[in-house]
Amino acid sequence: GTAPSYWAASGAGATWSAEQSRSPSYSLKLAGAGPASWTMDEAVRNWSPRFPGNADLEFGAFVWAEGVNTAPATDAAKFQIAYAFRDAAGNDLLGAEVVLDVPQAAASTGGWVRLTTADLGVISFPVDATSATITVRKGAAATGTVYVDDFYVRTSTPDTWPGDIFNPTVDVPGGWYFYSPD
Repeated sequence: GTAPSYWAASGAGATWSAEQSRSPSYSLKLAGAGPASWTMDEAVRNWSPRFPGNADLEFGAFVWAEGVNTAPATDAAKFQIAYAFRDAAGNDLLGAEVVLDVPQAAASTGGWVRLTTADLGVISFPVDATSATITVRKGAAATGTVYVDDFYVRTSTPDTWPGDIFNPTVDVPGGWYFYSPD
């Protein structure tokens, strides 16, 4: 396939790439001119039945940047990973997206670096999140190339949730998935 299972590309700059991968053999690549993104519309339903309420959760992924614009002043000049979490009625549980900026202080990360929501503080939902969207995006004015791989979610309270993840390595083509506990 031309896209990994559960992920949808938008924009010419979003490609499923074998050029860089933290775990074999693919990553999500964002490059080129103009906006581009990769979106998993239903991270909860694709990964797990729920993300539990009243648990300390951490979300993240690994990124590799090459030749990106440094010191971006606006979101349009940035590469970002954004998370949105909803309850069973479709209400946004946190009131806004949780946004991780890909490091752009230097033109290259020099390898794979971890992005984590832990840098923003603990994420805890008042009730179970039964729907979630993850978007990896390149702003319209961002330049250079970013690869994203090995998505994860974990909890500091392991007894509250098993933490099963489906296709976190983005290696499996549409219609297939890997299952990896914890």
